[in-house]
Amino acid sequence: MPAIATFNVCNLSMDAPPARLARLGAIITCDLGSPDIVALQEIMAEGPVLTSGQVPADATYQVLITAIQTAGGPRYAFREIP
Repeated sequence: MPAIATFNVCNLSMDAPPARLARLGAIITCDLGSPDIVALQEIMAEGPVLTSGQVPADATYQVLITAIQTAGGPRYAFREIP
């Protein structure tokens, strides 16, 4: 059975302070135990509006993934679901 967690990251942006990113990475890795799936809320978008009407947040996901790896967690992939 996969482990699933949901986590509100409170308007996380790609420009978040390094200490905040490190703390979020540690929470996901240590406190949540590196679940198989992490459903995130309040990820800030940083790109232009796409033709679909969405605004991508790829860079924000990448900085969080890096923070998780730095904390000893796995390399997550992300999927944005509108």
